[in-house]
Amino acid sequence: VLYISEDLSKAKSIGDYAISGDVYYACLDENMSVAAVNSNGYYRYTYHGPLIESIDVSSAKEIGEYAFSYCRNLVNVNLGEKIKEIKKYTFAGCDALKNINLDKIETIGEYAFMECGLESINVPAAEKIEKYAFVSNRLLNNATFGKKTAEVGEGAFSYCDPLSTVENLENVENIGDYAFAYTAITSANLTSAVNIGRNVFIKETLTPFTVTLGDDVEKIADNPFAMCVVEPFSTTVKEKVNGKEKEVETYTYEISDTVFVIDGSLYCMNEKGMELITYTGNNKENVVIADDTVRITAYAFAGSDVVRVKMPFTTTAIGHKAFYGCNSLDMVIFGSYNVPNFEEEFDPSYYGSYENIPGIGDYGVYTDYDGNEVQINGLGIIPFFMWNATGEMYSNVFYGATFKDYVGRVQDKITMVHPINGVGYDSFICNQYFDLRIDGPAAPDDAAVDAINAIKAIPDRVTYDDKSLVDAARSAYDKVATNAQQALVNNYADLVSAEQRIKALDPDAEDEDKTDDNGGTKSKSNGWIWIFMILAVVVVAAIILVSKFKEPIVKFAKPVIQKVVVFCKPIVLKIAEFLKPFIEKAVEFCKPVTDKIVAFAKPIVKKVVDFCKPIFAKVFEVLKPVCIKAIAIIKLVAAIVAKYAVIAFKFVKEWVIKAYKVSKPVVIKYAKIIAVEIVAIAKIVWCKVLEFAKLVISKIKEIIDNKKSKKQPEVKEETGNNENEN
Repeated sequence: VLYISEDLSKAKSIGDYAISGDVYYACLDENMSVAAVNSNGYYRYTYHGPLIESIDVSSAKEIGEYAFSYCRNLVNVNLGEKIKEIKKYTFAGCDALKNINLDKIETIGEYAFMECGLESINVPAAEKIEKYAFVSNRLLNNATFGKKTAEVGEGAFSYCDPLSTVENLENVENIGDYAFAYTAITSANLTSAVNIGRNVFIKETLTPFTVTLGDDVEKIADNPFAMCVVEPFSTTVKEKVNGKEKEVETYTYEISDTVFVIDGSLYCMNEKGMELITYTGNNKENVVIADDTVRITAYAFAGSDVVRVKMPFTTTAIGHKAFYGCNSLDMVIFGSYNVPNFEEEFDPSYYGSYENIPGIGDYGVYTDYDGNEVQINGLGIIPFFMWNATGEMYSNVFYGATFKDYVGRVQDKITMVHPINGVGYDSFICNQYFDLRIDGPAAPDDAAVDAINAIKAIPDRVTYDDKSLVDAARSAYDKVATNAQQALVNNYADLVSAEQRIKALDPDAEDEDKTDDNGGTKSKSNGWIWIFMILAVVVVAAIILVSKFKEPIVKFAKPVIQKVVVFCKPIVLKIAEFLKPFIEKAVEFCKPVTDKIVAFAKPIVKKVVDFCKPIFAKVFEVLKPVCIKAIAIIKLVAAIVAKYAVIAFKFVKEWVIKAYKVSKPVVIKYAKIIAVEIVAIAKIVWCKVLEFAKLVISKIKEIIDNKKSKKQPEVKEETGNNENEN
């Protein structure tokens, strides 16, 4: 034990390890090979350091690393105004330290105040608090940052159990992983945050939590709010309802260019694509993870009461304990071709516990920290256990807990729906979480996914500079092996549209004009001129013909049509009157027969429908992507047709006007000649038609007269007198 009596108030500098103590494991043997633990299972330590309670270093300009570490009796420290930095481990392990003036400190180094006894801190000038600076200050209640505090490092305030208030947190721009892990904080204003680390506010148990994000946020790592019950993210937008502007709450919107809220949950666009950061409880009965999500982050759903989850085909990874503690989860619908990677992290507490031996059988007893003997029974994950797999007697290589609970402890296993062509869904680890498997729709394989991603890389507004991207997308699509997989490339229409655009913008495209046999140029436009001239001649001739013979045609046709109607009307009425009783009898006869057929067929039809309904549903699921693809292609074709129809119309219009101007005198000349010839031919034809019509009418009249003479011979003469009239 070192007693410090010297006055340090005049010291200009305190060197590294100048007045530091030390710490060692407490051991049970002389060789120090067996570490001692207390009743709570924590290691016991022995400390060696100076017995010093107060330090005045008001004249010092700097203090070195570890300078006062493990001075376990140190209570008060007076720092000089010239000290701007507390270096790493400077006061680490000073568990009695209560008072220290940090007003002028701009940087607080790594582990600077680890395991101290501080109850409150105020760092108004601090710009950077490095990793684990205040870790395990078990008495710390509140902290106050300054307006310049830009960075709080990894684990800086982790395990400060009672810490519930952090003033000016809204000014911090960068927050490291686990920065406030396992504290009592229940709300966070992060409006200035740009980068938010992993599990920043993680809790031991589910805890209600409120958070506010600003539009400067760029990157969010694995769920900063793990085991926190966060209300669904929402905002209000102005919409017109019945002609009036009204504020409406929405759960899908953009916070920044890289951070989004979709159905109330938090997503972030990171290096590999979009990740689901935090699930907030919306639609727990049937959660549909957003399309294009490539990863579900660690603890994203942990502790939630979600019942069913559907993942898109793009999801390739599921973070550590993503669905841990989701005891209501009964179905997971996977969409990816390959089973997603379960990112199960090493868990020493589960790995080395006597209670988690993976084999089957009785493994004896052990004595717990209270001195009780506990029976060791295997979890039954595997029939036997090879101890050399881990090198330790009591250890477990299966320490994952992706769904519900740890491997070997999932009691109520989950139903899995996976693509019918999926790979890896029958693996050993999957079997630890899932029992029932159901085949779902086919998923795009690796080649199809590569094609989809290559097409997505093409910008919406294509320029000729994007030709390499378009060519790469076409190459990727051509590598898709089967038609069924090609049908699952749901953005193929975008590729075709982009190719059309590149073709239209190609400066080296071939000219429309071709070379004729004599070496001259023969323009296609000349052929179009002759076609339009011929059409124009025919149209003009028809107009002249109709306008010239309109009146005689109408004059002749009108009485003929009237006489035909008068003649046919009584015949039609008599036919209808004759058929009416037969139709009525047929209906009367068929009705009971039809009723019996319907009564007999109804239950059969119902059974057929009930039998076929699931089959049709299955067929629909299989054909759905094909139909979607077909609709996309039809839409594309329609768009292309519409686009080029407009171009064709403009082209036709231009050449019609040109053809009209060039051919107007020729058209009029030949139209008159053709019209005269058509009139002459029409007269001949018309005469022949009249002769034939008179012949037909005379024959009809003769037949009618013969019928009347047989029925009424006494009025034959009178009928004959009206022959001309008839």
